[in-house]
Amino acid sequence: MTEQDSFSLLQDNAKAEAQRSQRSLKEYERTLADKIDSLGLICRAMWELVRGLYNLSDEDLLNKVQEIDLSDGKLDGKVKVKPKKCSKCGRPLSRRRMRCLYCGSWEFLDSAFDTL
Repeated sequence: MTEQDSFSLLQDNAKAEAQRSQRSLKEYERTLADKIDSLGLICRAMWELVRGLYNLSDEDLLNKVQEIDLSDGKLDGKVKVKPKKCSKCGRPLSRRRMRCLYCGSWEFLDSAFDTL
């Protein structure tokens, strides 16, 4: 096998790997889009239940969304929550773990939304 053949084989392998990665990313994108659609449906169903039970209006919901959005000081469609600190060592906690990465102390969530 010549040097040119080896180089050509490497290029072909790299191209095939790039195509596999692209297909994988497209599949992941579709999965995320499906999850977002499902969450939207669930949120709408929950809102309709709550609205009916408590005689609320869409305006009440929009006002609450704006209030929560502004809780971090910016009206930007997001809520930036400062990381919770470990009660034992005072270092910031990961939102993905219930245990401090630094000292190992177990920390429990204050809210289900702490993981978002």
